[in-house]
Amino acid sequence: NDKWYFYPFSMFGCMFPWSLYTLASLIWLFRNIRKDRSPINIFLFSWVLSVFVIFQPAHSKLVSYIFPLFPALALITGNFIYNTALSENKHRVLFIISIIMGFILFLIPIGLIILVPKYSIYLSSKTFVYIMISLLLIFSGLFLFLILNGRFSKSVFNLSFIVPLFLFAFFSIHEDIEPYISSKPI
Repeated sequence: NDKWYFYPFSMFGCMFPWSLYTLASLIWLFRNIRKDRSPINIFLFSWVLSVFVIFQPAHSKLVSYIFPLFPALALITGNFIYNTALSENKHRVLFIISIIMGFILFLIPIGLIILVPKYSIYLSSKTFVYIMISLLLIFSGLFLFLILNGRFSKSVFNLSFIVPLFLFAFFSIHEDIEPYISSKPI
């Protein structure tokens, strides 16, 4: 965990399924901070920068150290999506990011279909995994369908349901993976 890229990769991984939007919004913020000196942009920029300046030099890196960063990232990402969706000339950027994110979301259930037979000995039941695969296929297909039909606000709404779906899945299979976790309470 002592690598320089641990926090940036963790930050984008923890923002999934908004990762690509977050990356684009940070690039947009860093490029436009000199032009748009509104108090909220300066505040959010300093919030992100201060968390990285404080925690990046540490040799022992844990994702929980940068938890204060995620509200700022959510605000920056939401502001970027809102402003870009309203802008005529930047709407194409949002469309491209959404298409890429849709294909990434579509690849997750495909990868699970391939991996479930290989790692089925670690699961008590394959039924739950196949239900999750079906739901992920439905949500990712619906997301792509809405993006391709120009219904961006509905696609963002659809994307927000994927987070609770992942949380439900992780909490449902925690007993299956608990014996393989290295840090158990004593």
